[in-house]
Amino acid sequence: MAVILAVAVVNALIGFIQESNAEKSLQSIRNMLSSEAVAIRQGNHETIPTTSLVPGDIVVIRAGDRIPADLRVIEAHNLRVEEAILPASRRWWKKPPSR
Repeated sequence: MAVILAVAVVNALIGFIQESNAEKSLQSIRNMLSSEAVAIRQGNHETIPTTSLVPGDIVVIRAGDRIPADLRVIEAHNLRVEEAILPASRRWWKKPPSR
């Protein structure tokens, strides 16, 4: 009986630790994501929450910005983008405008 209880306690402890680590990982990914974007709406540059972006919005990206969504490049001047969220898989890609 004591062995079963010990196994159950160890199992619960391991589960708690794994859940805690997963939550920390998710929080660090959330912190890496941009919460605001500059969009051109009705000819004006507006800073809006990324959750308010809709298909068709034109988003202005500058050096060092985190890209807030899947975007189509319509105009670029020597644009290079790091597409990896995780630093271990860093690689830079040239992005020409779409035709």
